[in-house]
Amino acid sequence: SRRFLDLLFRSPHPPERGTVLDCGAGIGRVSKGLLLDRFDVVDLVEPNARLLEEAKNQVGPKGDRFIASSLENFEPELGRYDVIWAQWVLLYLTDADLVAFLQRCKKGLRSENGVIFVKENVVIDGPWTVDRDDNSISRSDAMYKEIFRKAGLVLLEERRQAAWPNDLVPVKMYALR
Repeated sequence: SRRFLDLLFRSPHPPERGTVLDCGAGIGRVSKGLLLDRFDVVDLVEPNARLLEEAKNQVGPKGDRFIASSLENFEPELGRYDVIWAQWVLLYLTDADLVAFLQRCKKGLRSENGVIFVKENVVIDGPWTVDRDDNSISRSDAMYKEIFRKAGLVLLEERRQAAWPNDLVPVKMYALR
């Protein structure tokens, strides 16, 4: 994740390092371990109030807004974010909800250099799968790219997670604008 984000910061039209949104933030693990070091301000959106309360303790003073909301209902403030980060959370949205969420996120980007980062388990070969234990969807790479297209986003960069166990569904990262 660090290398992928830093790759975009070195691109010809990098995002600013002002405000980032951590989607499905949980207790703030990604904010604390990745985003706080690279951005001035972090907002977190998380539907579970108990997890969001713990995130306040983890993130500290650089955490600005702690928003209790599901992604299906979340409306990012127009033009607030330089980067929107969604990691291992979009797999709980239906295709239609995901397209609508990404469309709203695009409007939440501050400038034309804003970036939406997606990091999810992705089926590389074969059909998409549903995990009945947690009701998550592991979409195929082609499915994600079609969803991005429907949301009006352009794929800037993509990478497969290195050093990932072969017996687990692979992880891919996408940078979108």
